[in-house]
Amino acid sequence: MKKWVILCGCCLLFSQPAWAVKLPRWEWGVGYFDGLTAHYFGANQYYHVQLPLPYFNFRTETLQVGDSNKFYIWKGESSWLDLSFSGRLAVRSESTTAAAPENVKDSKAVIVSTRNYARRGMDDLPWVLFAGVRYFRYLNDHLYMELPYFAGIPIGSAYRDVGQFYEPTINFDFFPKQSSHGLILSASQLFGSATYNQFYYGVPAKDVLADRPEYKSKAGLVVTTYGISLVFDLSRRLRVLAGGYRHDMRSSTVKSSPLVVAKVSNSILFGIIYKFGISEELVEVSK
Repeated sequence: MKKWVILCGCCLLFSQPAWAVKLPRWEWGVGYFDGLTAHYFGANQYYHVQLPLPYFNFRTETLQVGDSNKFYIWKGESSWLDLSFSGRLAVRSESTTAAAPENVKDSKAVIVSTRNYARRGMDDLPWVLFAGVRYFRYLNDHLYMELPYFAGIPIGSAYRDVGQFYEPTINFDFFPKQSSHGLILSASQLFGSATYNQFYYGVPAKDVLADRPEYKSKAGLVVTTYGISLVFDLSRRLRVLAGGYRHDMRSSTVKSSPLVVAKVSNSILFGIIYKFGISEELVEVSK
C-alpha cells in the first residue's frame, strides 16, 4: 500500500510583506516523486514511495495553497505567526506469527516493507493529522527559525489522544529570502509530550513479548534531524526538488523503547514537476 505524508493548510495574509516575491497567481501540472522514509523515527524498516501526483498552486494577496500553505494569525516586518498542518504516516503491524525479515535486528539495515515487524501483534498506527501554530522569523536574508507546536488527530480510526509535539528549527538558505529558489541546510529537535511519545514508542502490558518488554514513555526529546533540501526552477515550467535528512535518536528520551531499532536513520526525497498551465498575472506573496 502506497504511503505519502499528508501536507495541507492555507494562508491568510493581512498586509504586504517586505520579504515578498512575485509569483504566478495559479499554476497546474504533474509531478513525479520518489522517496525513502522510515516507518517512524527509530525504525529500520522503510517505505519506498514512487508516485505521480497532480501539482497545483493558487495564490492571492491573502491566500496561498500548494507549495506553501499558510494561514496567518499575525504578521510583522520579518516574522509571523500562522496556523499550520502536517502529518504522520500510518504504520501497519505484522502479525505475531510472521517470519522475521532478514537483518531485522540490524540497526544499520534498510529494510523496505509495508508492515512493521518491531510492532508485530500491536495495534496499527493510524494516519495522524497534526494542526497547530508556528512562529516564523527571518534573522537575516539567509537565516531563519521556525517554532511550531502541534496537536494530533487520528484519521480513519476511532478518536484517541495522540498528544502534542513542538519542533524548534533553524534554517540557512543559500538563496536570499527574495528568491523563489531554495538550497537549505536545517537542524531541528522534536520534543514530544508523554502522550505523544507513548503513542509512538510505548509498549503496553498486553503487547509484551519475550524480546519486547513493557515500556512507558515520558515527555522529552524524540529526535534531532539534520537536513539539506533543494527547490530549483530549471525553466519557467520545469522544477526539481530533492532532500536528504539524518535522524539521530542517540540522545532521545525514548531511545530505550524496544520499538527503537535504529538510533540513526536517513530519509531521502526526489521530485520533478512540469507545469502545463501558468497564470500571466503575478501576485506578491511570502517565500
